[in-house]
Amino acid sequence: MRANYRSRALVFAIVAGIHILAIFFIAFTIEVELGAPPETADVIKIVDLDEAPPPPPPETPVPQTVTDAIAETLIETETVPDVVATAAPDSEASEVYLSQAKISKMPRFNEKELLSRLSYPSIAQRSGIEQGTVYLELFVNRHGQVTRINVLREDPEGRGFAEAAIRAFTGVQATPAEANGQIVAARIRYPVRFQLR
Repeated sequence: MRANYRSRALVFAIVAGIHILAIFFIAFTIEVELGAPPETADVIKIVDLDEAPPPPPPETPVPQTVTDAIAETLIETETVPDVVATAAPDSEASEVYLSQAKISKMPRFNEKELLSRLSYPSIAQRSGIEQGTVYLELFVNRHGQVTRINVLREDPEGRGFAEAAIRAFTGVQATPAEANGQIVAARIRYPVRFQLR
């Protein structure tokens, strides 16, 4: 019986040792897996404000008007002209136009005058298109004159919206932009929205 007791004690000791070793290895593995939490670095994303489009101005009604020659040409040829209007005199060619992010006060346009100059393109009207948007890049000099106009995007394309927007801003006088209280020449993005009513 003593031999039986010794063999049971020996088996018990071996099993207990295996359990202790198993618990030790499990605890060690969990500690290694958990360990100290890794240091987290704060990430700051820097965005160029010049690239973000400005918020759209409040919706303003655009009156319906007569057909225009550019729309007629577009219907006949179905080609989209390259749209860039310039009216800059040679004396102002060297003027530095600050980006929209670098000015503190935007140029202000007379909204009533712009609405009176803005006409809904007849090609879009005949095509059944009830709304359109044009994003312009306007170069406004220190005297408040729009000296150059670039079309950044037109939606839908080729339906006369860009041409109508350029005509509306050509020769328009604005209150000039300011940067830190000084009048400056500025390059701004300006959305023009068309809506049939």
